[in-house]
Amino acid sequence: MARILALGVAVLLLAAGSLPAQTTHEVAGAGELAQAIGSNRLVVLAVGEYRVSEAARVANPAVSWEPVFDGLQLVVTGVSHLILRGQKGANLLASPRYAYTLLFRDCQDLSLEDLSLGHTEAGECVGGVLRLEGCSEVRIAGCELSGSGVVGLDLEGCAGVRVEHSTIRDCSSGALSAAGVRDLLLHRVRMQGNQSWPLIWIDSSQEVLLDSCALEGNSGGELFWIGPQAEGVALHGCSIEDNQVQALFPPDSLEPVLVQTSILGNTFELEEEMVETGEGEEGDYTWQDNREYDW
Repeated sequence: MARILALGVAVLLLAAGSLPAQTTHEVAGAGELAQAIGSNRLVVLAVGEYRVSEAARVANPAVSWEPVFDGLQLVVTGVSHLILRGQKGANLLASPRYAYTLLFRDCQDLSLEDLSLGHTEAGECVGGVLRLEGCSEVRIAGCELSGSGVVGLDLEGCAGVRVEHSTIRDCSSGALSAAGVRDLLLHRVRMQGNQSWPLIWIDSSQEVLLDSCALEGNSGGELFWIGPQAEGVALHGCSIEDNQVQALFPPDSLEPVLVQTSILGNTFELEEEMVETGEGEEGDYTWQDNREYDW
């Protein structure tokens, strides 16, 4: 037994030793930020405003710039084990209205912590705040995504994304878009003051859970659109309150599973078969499903 334990410890130490050391970079401007981005790095952003497009001339193999309608957007490609951590008051802004503030492509083991991301001026047709393409094992914590052209968080072809203790607000078309995504968890995320066309759009995705989230004060069309190839979309312990929208979801959408989720003070009416208990004025319900789920 002692030999087995010793062998196990040796394997763990060997695995740990094979990981590249992470270096720390402290930055205080958009140019320094663009230069510091890379694999196996902790980048600490000082308090201040970072106009991302101002760093367009910085040379970094991990960073490129893609043209959009009214400027350039920053794209981070192929990095792993990168942490972007903001001190309170670190604010990343995109000046082009139709650009994403940050776009990550084919990255893994990525962490964004305590950052505010947005636009100097919101657009109307394309672009957004944060977009992830083909990324895996991503953690977004303590962040605020606000004032986008289209959507706050845009995910495509991603796996293992976790968003926690964050806010998505005041976006002009929606809060979340997920296409071809697996294992997406939103925990204690507030979606507030967004336009809802829809608020949450999910297609060809599996295992999407909103846990203890708040959808409050949004306005527009529907709160959800879930495509026919999506599976395992559920809300657990969430609140859906005071939304000025036409419907929870349209007729061509799958229904999200609602577990211990309150639906109060909205302008839409629920289908009768969705309501188990209701009190107060019409449209104020608490819906609870007591079945067992493997979260």
